[in-house]
Amino acid sequence: MNNNELHVVPTVEGWEISPEQTTGEEIFDTQTDAVVAAEQVAKMEKMDVVIHADDGTIQETCHFEDLEPKEQDIA
Repeated sequence: MNNNELHVVPTVEGWEISPEQTTGEEIFDTQTDAVVAAEQVAKMEKMDVVIHADDGTIQETCHFEDLEPKEQDIA
């Protein structure tokens, strides 16, 4: 695992962000909730988000540059 990556991974209880960068250990009910939380941390910490599927395989990677709001989006 790269130190500049947050992984959204399935667990028995739900979904979690690994390595844990949020306050306390959190288990999310849905993958979407975990992705939203991971993206918030990734924007602040300039990290990439690696989203895993239910079976643990990598589904998608979001680079922090792509998570930043574009100038035209800010207006």
